[in-house]
Amino acid sequence: MGLPFRPVTHQNRMPAAQAAALIATSTALALCAIAGVLDPAPSTVAMYTALAFVPYGVVVSSHFKVSGTPVSNTPTHPASLGGWWLAILVPGLALAFTPPVLSDDLYRFLWDGHVGNAGIPPYRFAPNAPELAHLRSTFGFEHWQQINHPELSTIYPPFAQVWFRLVNLVGGHIWIWKLLTLSAHLGVTALLLRTTSPKPALLFGLNPLALVESAGSGHLDTALGGLLLLGALLVAKQRPFRVGTALGALSGLKLLGPLGLVALLPNRNQTHHSMGKGKSLVLLAAVLTVTGLCTWPLIQTSQSNSGGLGNYATRWQGNGVAFGFIETKLRHRFYQASRHTEHPMQLRVPWISSSELYPTRKLASVTARLVVLTWMLLWLGLLAVRAWRSPNPIAPPHLLHAALWGILPALPQIHPWYLLWLLPLDLARDTGSHPRLAATLWTAAWLATYATADTWHWLRQAQEPTTFLALTQITVLLVALWESARSTCTSSPNPYTQRSV
Repeated sequence: MGLPFRPVTHQNRMPAAQAAALIATSTALALCAIAGVLDPAPSTVAMYTALAFVPYGVVVSSHFKVSGTPVSNTPTHPASLGGWWLAILVPGLALAFTPPVLSDDLYRFLWDGHVGNAGIPPYRFAPNAPELAHLRSTFGFEHWQQINHPELSTIYPPFAQVWFRLVNLVGGHIWIWKLLTLSAHLGVTALLLRTTSPKPALLFGLNPLALVESAGSGHLDTALGGLLLLGALLVAKQRPFRVGTALGALSGLKLLGPLGLVALLPNRNQTHHSMGKGKSLVLLAAVLTVTGLCTWPLIQTSQSNSGGLGNYATRWQGNGVAFGFIETKLRHRFYQASRHTEHPMQLRVPWISSSELYPTRKLASVTARLVVLTWMLLWLGLLAVRAWRSPNPIAPPHLLHAALWGILPALPQIHPWYLLWLLPLDLARDTGSHPRLAATLWTAAWLATYATADTWHWLRQAQEPTTFLALTQITVLLVALWESARSTCTSSPNPYTQRSV
């Protein structure tokens, strides 16, 4: 009788250097949790996270080359697999039971659930509204003080609110929510493990930024990246109902469902991953309808002074390098134009109003957002043309992967956890002979956004290392272009149709 697994031999045993790097990475991540208790300064936790990337880099390099052979194409012995899972779980659990330091979003999640279970829609009032003063004591005044933008009502869609309320019902503790986000992280790792070779999947699970943002800060963006990948894989498997469910969940959590529709871009040739025009149109209508319904509660309050969506839309900017460059140039141009008028620093916009004056700073911000939006639509249009004209059908995950590479760098604000939308799709493209490193490099370098996080944590003043971030983003994009140039974007037959989901 054959053994269910290969016996442990020198060919399939985890290399000693990789095992040592694995332990070092896990230890550095566990130190992040300890630092969050002993020295709750964001820069300290970010430093230990950055240190974890050093041995993690050794793990990545040993993943791609062992005696000149890509390891990702070889089986992983269960003992080796167990070591990986242990290295992920130990720091993950440690981070889940320590206070969030790098981000205060979690306190907003818990507050929304607390308010919702009190019978008050969290979209109606901002946290500092006098109508909600009676809920502060039961929530915990110390936690209430940690809520970011307490002058604004929530911007999180209804499906996310369901999870907030469920966590509140079972106790509303920080560690409960963080165990949920850690579970989402492990779930995405398991999805990659099932649909790709083992090592790329486990590299995602051990990625320091992914683990710290999920288990440490309690962000759900790992789940968003997993849903984007899952939706694209289901398109390849021609499962329209499941695709709709995944994209509907994306809209309900963070209004990202329409982005997932990129996976449906058609090819002019007969494609074996196409679900047909009828099913695609039904999916399109369904996802847009769900997105509209999820957006409606936010739109209703966006016109008020405390309305979340409208206010966040104008304030949402920070470390977006491309956006910041465009806005700075426009602000200078508008200021120069206003100097020759009766009202310096203000301009009229005839096609909006012939009499009203608008501050040049606000005009520059709005115009820069329109420029960025135009670029995103243009990028998606070019991608649609590329998908249509390609001699072979482009795999749905590849379409989403390309879309995110065009959209993410153009955002006004690129929070580190946004990179978790891209990372699963990037690692899913790993073929061993053509490893994907750009998104992993970005997750390591983008920790620089936390370099001055102490000033935000203590003084609520944001200071971004703009020059370093600009050099980082340029480097990452060059690496992504290099990887794209050396590998093909088409697949015939589509490899994703051969994998179980």
